[in-house]
Amino acid sequence: MSKVPFLASKVMDVDSGNPFFQRDRINEVNGQKIGIFSLLSPEVFSGLSDPRKKGWVIRDPFKMVQEMVKELGPQTDLILLLSHPGYPKDVNLTQKISGIHLMVGGAVYLSCPTVFKDTIVLQTSSKGMYTARLHLTLLNHKAPFYNIKTKRSLEDHL
Repeated sequence: MSKVPFLASKVMDVDSGNPFFQRDRINEVNGQKIGIFSLLSPEVFSGLSDPRKKGWVIRDPFKMVQEMVKELGPQTDLILLLSHPGYPKDVNLTQKISGIHLMVGGAVYLSCPTVFKDTIVLQTSSKGMYTARLHLTLLNHKAPFYNIKTKRSLEDHL
C-alpha cells in the first residue's frame, strides 16, 4: 500500500526465483539517467531458520552487483548503489567491481565522502541519525570523481 518504491535487488522468491521486490529503477535528473539498485546485508537476519526469511532467499551480493552493473550500465549515465552491508564491505566491493559511480550506505558517519577507484562512497550513521547532501558536477557527463577536499589540498600544496 506504500507509495514509496521498495528496492531489493538480491531478495528472490524461493519457489519462482523471481525478485521479491523491484530490483532497480532508472530516474532522470537534469537530463542524466541514474540507475539505482540496492544491496541488503545477509547479516540482517539471525540465520537460515529466521522466520522473517520464509519464502525468499538472498542472492550472493558479489554476483548480483556484477549483474546489476552490467544490466544498468548501457541504459544509464550514472549508477547508484544503496548499500546495507557496511563501510568495510562497501570499500571492498569498490575494489572488485567497477561501474558503480555512487555508493550510499548507513553504517558509519563520514563528514566527507571517500573515493575509491571511480566510486564515490557516501556514509551516514545508521537509523537516520545524520543526513548529508552531495553536490556533484559532471564534466562531459563522465567520471572520474574526486573529493573536493582532496583537490583543494593538492592545489594548496602545488
